[in-house]
Amino acid sequence: MNVYLLKIMTPEKQIYESKVISVTVTGTDGRLTVLAGHEIMAATVTEGPIIIRTEQETMEGVTGRGMMWVNRNEVAVMVHGFKWADEEADIVSAEDAFAGDMMI
Repeated sequence: MNVYLLKIMTPEKQIYESKVISVTVTGTDGRLTVLAGHEIMAATVTEGPIIIRTEQETMEGVTGRGMMWVNRNEVAVMVHGFKWADEEADIVSAEDAFAGDMMI
């Protein structure tokens, strides 16, 4: 499978950096999945689930609001908040995860 570098950052720290097969985020027009070789683009990320698929595993979390920049070999997701899904529970609602998150 083709892979690319995914970076997830908040204003406080870098959350994730590794090679992935795909990432799915929630945008203003719904869910957006990026695969390797995607055209260059920028998109607004809204509060909601994020799904990261690597060659070894699938990981889930919840993002706050932010932006995603896509290059053919790299994707950067910069959001105001991020939480990994709890292994014992489903993804928490974005409203609960980021209550009080300020939109810039």
